[in-house]
Amino acid sequence: MLRSESRLVRPFPSVDDALESVGLRLHPDREFSLDSPVDLESLSDQDVYPELRLDVARDRIAQKYGTILDSIRLVVIVREKAIHRSRSIFESRLDHLPPVLPLYEHASDIQWNRVSAIATFLVLGTSLQARPGYPYQKGHWVARKEFLIRSRIQAGQFPIECWNPSDFKNAGFPEHSTYAVEILDREELFRSDGDAADAVRIRIHADVYRALLQAEDERWARGLQRLLVAEIATEILITSFGSGESPTIEPGSPIDSLLTAASERQRIPRERIEKWARERNTSKVRAVFQAYLRANDELTRVSP
Repeated sequence: MLRSESRLVRPFPSVDDALESVGLRLHPDREFSLDSPVDLESLSDQDVYPELRLDVARDRIAQKYGTILDSIRLVVIVREKAIHRSRSIFESRLDHLPPVLPLYEHASDIQWNRVSAIATFLVLGTSLQARPGYPYQKGHWVARKEFLIRSRIQAGQFPIECWNPSDFKNAGFPEHSTYAVEILDREELFRSDGDAADAVRIRIHADVYRALLQAEDERWARGLQRLLVAEIATEILITSFGSGESPTIEPGSPIDSLLTAASERQRIPRERIEKWARERNTSKVRAVFQAYLRANDELTRVSP
């Protein structure tokens, strides 16, 4: 277990630059990413096989901690968002590190599509004699690099607000509405520097939100969550294009992220999805997002 130290005062220097070339990919067919966050291309647990490239600069560690280099270990920590748990799945001496570490082989029970972060740490593997400027207790860490994992369908970070029945009623909706989407700034969604948090508001009934969150470990709840996300994504896309002329879609914009995510996963030309959105063909756009989110994976595997 890692030992926590004060964020304000660390009794010994960090060597985070020793991990700067460590990379993560979520499938062997992908390129390694050196930066965080890393986009999750699919929400199916059958499509996520994460691997770490363990390119650790031992010379940089040795510059500061050469006398204890043999006592330092690399540890991999995985954060599972649904059960709010972090766990260590790998530990190794620095001279025994594999070039590429297939994480899925070291934790077969993890649902990798539901992992929110993967972190590498350099920690002290055994307690040592205390001396100034050096770690001395087992678990003291001297370097860390964390990769946050996010779904590309959420790449725009659309904000969600929980509303009570009175909130819906006061806004002119039926008080027992399940959700409502409001586009505040249509053009913001089409700009490469656009911030979806400034452009969209998603309001979900507080009781529905709590129920789905509490049952998140149940397949039926995850299936309903994906259907709900598909409905919201469909409404955002179709409403954004509207009935008149729409702005040019700039690369990297929230709308570009939605179209690209749906297109790449389903191997449907994004121009076709865009055409359906402009034509306000709700059924086809909804079907694209339902397929992308793989709601059927959960709904068809409900335990009897």
